Amino acid sequence: MAEHLFISCESMKEVWRIMIGSTAERLPNSVMEIISNWTSLSPFNLSKKNLLKLAWIWTPKFLCWKIWLERNTRIFKEESRLPPQVAVKAQTMMAEALSTKSSIKNLVNLSLEEDCWLREYRSSQPSSKVKLGNQVG
Repeated sequence: MAEHLFISCESMKEVWRIMIGSTAERLPNSVMEIISNWTSLSPFNLSKKNLLKLAWIWTPKFLCWKIWLERNTRIFKEESRLPPQVAVKAQTMMAEALSTKSSIKNLVNLSLEEDCWLREYRSSQPSSKVKLGNQVG
């Protein structure tokens, strides 16, 4: 369900396209892959620590949150917004989050916590290598 809602649903794909342009065509097939490989999808040079890097890192989180809220609105209030309206809500939330030094500091701290969580998650996953007899393939 999560993959359909956040990635393959045509309406929500349009939200991704509005927010990140042609990069949306290269989105992985799972939410976990998006989160763990997001920086590699960047059309920008993210080698420096700056506001652009922070905005890019937080884009999928803001998008997924607003997509989730849109889903809830459709189910519980029987209302719906067009993809551009959902994208504007995500852009507005991102702008607000990046508008003050204290909120930027909070996002940086959350990013560091998320990096630790992702490292732990990856290390807990079974290796993708499968043993076939004496071969590893």
